[in-house]
Amino acid sequence: MKTVGWLILLILLFFFPIELFSQDQKTIDSLSNKLSLSKTNIEKVKQLTQLSEAYLAINLNKSTSLAKEALAIASQNKEPDAMWLAFDALANIHQFRNDQVSAVKTWHMALAYTPDGLQKARILQKIANAYHQTERFDSAIFYYNLALPSFQVEASPSDIAFLLESQANTFMKLNEPKAALSKTNEATSMLEKAIKTVTETKNYNRILSQIIRLQAQAGNISIKLGIYNQAVAYFQRAIPVAVILGNKYQLALLYEDIGDAFKQQGRIDKAAESYNRSLSKALQIKDDQLAANVYNSLGGLFLEQNNPDVARTNFLSALQIHLKMENQAGLAKVYNNIAEVFRYESQYDSALAYYDKSIQLNRLLINKLWLGVNYQNKAETYLALKDQAKTYEFLTKARELFVEINDFEHLAAIDITLANYHLSHDQRKMAEKSFLNAYQKATEINALRLVRQAAHGLAALYEREGDLNKAFFYLKQYTQIQDTLYSNEMAIKLANYQSKTQLEEIENAKSNNEEQIKTYEKNRRINLFVTNASLLVILLLLIIGYLLMKRHKGTLNIERAIAAKNDEIHRTQQALMQAELRNKELDALTLNTKLAEKDYNLINMALQIAKNNEFTNDLKKTIKEIRSAKDADRDKKISDLMLSLNHYNRSSKDLERFLNEVEKSNATFFKKLSDQFPDLTENEKQLAAMLRIDLSSKEIAALNNISTKAVEMSRYRLRKKLGMENNDNLNDFFQKL
Repeated sequence: MKTVGWLILLILLFFFPIELFSQDQKTIDSLSNKLSLSKTNIEKVKQLTQLSEAYLAINLNKSTSLAKEALAIASQNKEPDAMWLAFDALANIHQFRNDQVSAVKTWHMALAYTPDGLQKARILQKIANAYHQTERFDSAIFYYNLALPSFQVEASPSDIAFLLESQANTFMKLNEPKAALSKTNEATSMLEKAIKTVTETKNYNRILSQIIRLQAQAGNISIKLGIYNQAVAYFQRAIPVAVILGNKYQLALLYEDIGDAFKQQGRIDKAAESYNRSLSKALQIKDDQLAANVYNSLGGLFLEQNNPDVARTNFLSALQIHLKMENQAGLAKVYNNIAEVFRYESQYDSALAYYDKSIQLNRLLINKLWLGVNYQNKAETYLALKDQAKTYEFLTKARELFVEINDFEHLAAIDITLANYHLSHDQRKMAEKSFLNAYQKATEINALRLVRQAAHGLAALYEREGDLNKAFFYLKQYTQIQDTLYSNEMAIKLANYQSKTQLEEIENAKSNNEEQIKTYEKNRRINLFVTNASLLVILLLLIIGYLLMKRHKGTLNIERAIAAKNDEIHRTQQALMQAELRNKELDALTLNTKLAEKDYNLINMALQIAKNNEFTNDLKKTIKEIRSAKDADRDKKISDLMLSLNHYNRSSKDLERFLNEVEKSNATFFKKLSDQFPDLTENEKQLAAMLRIDLSSKEIAALNNISTKAVEMSRYRLRKKLGMENNDNLNDFFQKL
């Protein structure tokens, strides 16, 4: 009986193994065993370098000793393959110690023995990475370019994309965002083509994650370039991929990035909506660091909207998290933001105290960007206190830091503050110079809001000086930027409608996939239970048979063959289920692409119609003003302008085309509307369709070239026909229909 008990215990251990050693120790033991069996020098060097890498994060001295032993063996016969392996191992150790200079020197020694091809390209990539770490960005780009040709011939698409992504990061450090965006788009395009041929789930998910990261990087580069619509488009393209992967952390980051882009555009409502989505995801996954960042962003948003109480509440929420985490960088940022609230409330002593707290931490962290922001904010505080000496002192300190890190955006903001400082001293020439510097820098980086501020300041300055030509020029620039922001708002609204529809489709596809996965897991557990139960019965029978008749070996072999066949069937079923899931995911991505193409023409037509009608109305208003001047010479100009106006005003035809496109894109909606409300006129149906795509009364008036009041009256009559109460939302009603 004791024998049977021991055998049953062995069976249980077979089904429920206990991990006695770590994975690292298993790797080390395996490599040590291979080393003892190595017969040639090259085999010994290979095993020693792999052992060195395994010990790198566990025992640095042991790792170094093994790498030196490998180099000693390789040096005996000067075998090239052994030499470059040993030098590469030593260089990795130098880099782990953050001794980038020694690492680069050692990799150069490895290059002398490395044959041309992918291995040499990988060492060139490591050298480029080391130069990036030491802020020698030109050298990093040079070595990335040397490595790229071999990568493109021999490496996987994922590895090539990673190299291109590294190049993009280095271009950003060189303040070349256009080159960085080009590399990022090249990497994304390559991965989107490669994923169509991927069959393994692990590789498939890894490439999807890489695509999300690249799209997010492209979006942030676009923000840097001031191309905010394009930035939002990049982020929104990444969202469906993150939904498919079920990556809530990445979704939270993407919504935060979208909020940043909307904030830069001045779309405060959309920014707040995106930040709140990000915060919701961060709280769901209990990511304190991410939640604190979003609280900070929300606080800044509310402070810009003159709501210091709500801003303070969000900043204090971020502060509690950073204190709990002992996050010095986070505390430095939130102290600065709390100081901003006090400055807004004219509590200047409290503001200066919190700025000093932030400065102290940023000095310890050597964070030049935020230290410059602290100095700039202190300067503006002293300007409000009319302390001119302190104002100029801290403005100068901030400017020096922004010049050092080559931050044009903050330099432009500093120049605007300097211009206002000079105006307060009636130093108009100095103010003009600072405004012009700000205007030039902001224009170069397409920072529209800063360009607008500088243009407004210059227009006011030149008007005061009596230079009306220059005043008119900069006032015109200011007005054009206002018009651009309005056009951007309308484009974003229509793009959001498109993205909303796209996301709903993706989430439905994801829901279907989740149901399939649950079914698959349930079947897998049943199959596993049946298989394990069968194996257990077989083993028990074998044990009993062994105790009763030791000679029945033939029966034991047959039972083992049956068990192996069951395992093979189970693996085949599992592979088929995984392939089916991947096909479903690819179908979902294809569906999203078709939906995006469907609404593209509709969005462009709506923007063109609004632009035409607005331009027409502005010209008519200008003509009326010219006529009222009673100048005989202006009559001919009026006639010419009217001819141009009639030639340009094609809004009615464009509107007809737009309405046809709306009807085509919303055919199902129109059918439901006609079935439920047969008394509606064609104009009322068209109004319903425009409300369904979330156009405001002002935008509908612009599209139809009528007054906003007329649209409101039409909405009122439509509400009565539908039998709706005054507090019911028409837009929500039609979107749910």
